[in-house]
Amino acid sequence: MNTPNCPPALTGARNAVARGWRVIPVYPMRDTQMCGCGKTTCTDSKGKHPIGAKWQERASTDPAKVATWARHNHGCNWGTATGIESNLYVVDLDLGKDGAPLGEQTWTALFGPIPDTHRVRTGSGAMQLYFRYPHRPRADGKPWRNTTKLIGDGIDTRGEGGQCVLPGSVSGKGPYELIADRPLLAMPDALLDHIETAEHKAKDTPKPNNRERRAAAVAVASAVDFSRADDGLHRYAAKAFRERIAEFRALAGSGNGRTYLLTGGAKYLNGMASDPISGLTEKMIRDAFTEACHANGYAHTHSDWEYQLDRGLADGRGVIPPNWKPSEYDKLLADIPNILAGGDQERIEALTAALGPEEIAAFRARAQRATSVAVAPTSVAVAAIPAQASPAAVLGPAPRTRRPAGRPLRPPQHRPAPSPPNRPPTSRSTLSPPRTRNLAPLSSSRAATSPSCANRYS
Repeated sequence: MNTPNCPPALTGARNAVARGWRVIPVYPMRDTQMCGCGKTTCTDSKGKHPIGAKWQERASTDPAKVATWARHNHGCNWGTATGIESNLYVVDLDLGKDGAPLGEQTWTALFGPIPDTHRVRTGSGAMQLYFRYPHRPRADGKPWRNTTKLIGDGIDTRGEGGQCVLPGSVSGKGPYELIADRPLLAMPDALLDHIETAEHKAKDTPKPNNRERRAAAVAVASAVDFSRADDGLHRYAAKAFRERIAEFRALAGSGNGRTYLLTGGAKYLNGMASDPISGLTEKMIRDAFTEACHANGYAHTHSDWEYQLDRGLADGRGVIPPNWKPSEYDKLLADIPNILAGGDQERIEALTAALGPEEIAAFRARAQRATSVAVAPTSVAVAAIPAQASPAAVLGPAPRTRRPAGRPLRPPQHRPAPSPPNRPPTSRSTLSPPRTRNLAPLSSSRAATSPSCANRYS
């Protein structure tokens, strides 16, 4: 359905509608290489995510609705909703970090040659295989949904609830192109068996809970040198920094929440670094997480590890965590001079046991110096004032206002008071009579020469 003067993306959408695939408008790319959504945080999905919410429900095969979307979203990209209603299941064969066809190699090793079905080249150079949605029932009765790195390295799938960009659209990584326009083949049974087996295996593998993660962090904390990070840190900040880094570093392998620990830990610690009391810096947090990413292999299995770290640091920048507790500790430190001056021996002994006699002595010395500096000059100044001194003698002459030389002082300008609003209505009888003009009678000569004037004033 190639129509003259029709954008390639819209042509791809019309071809998809002709096949019975439900389509949806997708944000286009701007000239500034930003996504049309306008969000600076949109990096991995630039030009690839649908416009508006509830796109799974709004996706349609109605040509009239597609034409309306095209008029309202001129130049947009287009995508198709995969799943049962479109009778479509898409397999992504991604590239490796070095640009090698990692997904194709994994597919060949597991299932043999690449099938001759409908194929599309993505913007990054990967390949997409289009299959008919499998109507073979699953053992758990659920639909065939999306999978990510479940089948093998470099293989993702888009099933029920998924979406993929159509040929003719241009994402942040490049254009989508049609490789082979073929009829859709059925999903290989070997692929479906592999998906169910991998899902059961992932479900049976217990994920470490928070208590086990904390135990793993404690186990490896002694093997990690954090001495360089303890210099000048608040004791609570040093403890949180040590635990978060060690907890992330202790986890290896995929599917155990390492991305969540990386972004969440970076956000929490960088928010804590917003308070100068903590002593943490963003560079310190970045260096520690970078070293941990290489130590536990996260940097080798996730090519976007730097983006995840930057995202966590950006989310926490300037946002102090709600459970950040230096305020209570510093309030106690500020209240120590009052406790020492109050003479409560029980509290003083508790503070001495907690802080040490040397620090208590330092607090006493600082309080004494502050009292001597604040009280002595005031007492001397008050004693030097005579009993009958006038305010001018004590405070000195009033300060003179400075003005530029040669400019005279302006007298204050008094404005008349405004008339009161909403005056009461005045009757016609109380108004003064209209003023009449006192006109002199015209001379006879003038009246003769000016008949109109004579008639007017006669």
